[in-house]
Amino acid sequence: MKNNINLFATTRKNLALYNSKMLIIFLLLFNVVISTFLFINMYTEQKVVLFDIAKQEIKELIINKAGTQNEDRNNVPVSNINNVQGVFLTYYLDTNRELIIMDEFAPELRESILGKVENWNPDKMETKYEKIQLSNDESLYLLIASQNIYENGVLKGTIYVGKDITFLRSMFIHFLFILLGISFFFLIVALIVGQIMTKRAMKPIINSYTLQTEFIANASHELRTPLSVLKAGIEVIEFEEGKKFSSFSKSVLSDLKEEIRSTTQLVNNLLFLIRSDSGEQATVVESFDLLELMQQTLRSFGHISEAKKIKLNLQVQNTLIVCTEKEKVKQLLYILIDNAIKYTPNGGK
Repeated sequence: MKNNINLFATTRKNLALYNSKMLIIFLLLFNVVISTFLFINMYTEQKVVLFDIAKQEIKELIINKAGTQNEDRNNVPVSNINNVQGVFLTYYLDTNRELIIMDEFAPELRESILGKVENWNPDKMETKYEKIQLSNDESLYLLIASQNIYENGVLKGTIYVGKDITFLRSMFIHFLFILLGISFFFLIVALIVGQIMTKRAMKPIINSYTLQTEFIANASHELRTPLSVLKAGIEVIEFEEGKKFSSFSKSVLSDLKEEIRSTTQLVNNLLFLIRSDSGEQATVVESFDLLELMQQTLRSFGHISEAKKIKLNLQVQNTLIVCTEKEKVKQLLYILIDNAIKYTPNGGK
């Protein structure tokens, strides 16, 4: 039964491993979908807000012509929209890339930000995600919207409206870690539950296999006795009354003996397989000549092969000394040759 226990344990382990893999894939896909959806939703929302602010700033520039009428370029009053919406900066540069209007909360970052958008002059409203390195351990993340400004078809400059999204990015990363932590927790719980459920699911299979094995073993044992009695009875009848039988009766008697032999061999094969699977057979390892064993096995099938006019050929050059379980090898050879003769047409080899 040891082999069967190992077989069922391996099956249960593989089944649990397969379920775990499928669960991990499902959790990964779930995390990817949720994270992607959240990221797209946050990005789209911030982009829409930034576009609305940029459009309002452009409208104010066109109405007030602030870009050309104010002599103090660095101190132009701005609306309260930026403060309300959390806008970090508003820059308006003319065609010579000179700063006309600005609204910023960190003047020391002006050069770094303008360097990021130096060659960015879109005719239509566009957004760009930029990272500003403040120190070795600290960074600033901006979402910047930009569009060229035209007056009577003539390019007058470019406006840049930026929004600090560092906090939102940090929240998003924390959310991912929390999501991964929750997924890992549920994965452990699912693995434990999966092991329990797999074990329960295997119980009916194990019970069914055990009952089937016991039934075959018991039936095989029970069949050996009547088969032995039938064989002995036929041999007695053949010995005492065989000379009185007609050729037809002798043929029938021979067929009966052959059927009993085949059935007995089938029962022995069943018992051999059951004992091999269950590990009940005693292991006796010995050295023997495989050539002699094969020759002996062929001789035992000589009368059967002659009856079917089947030639049994053994092609071996030298002796072969092996060290293994002789009885099992003998049984396997017997099964192999018996099946070969059974399914080989008359006159074959």
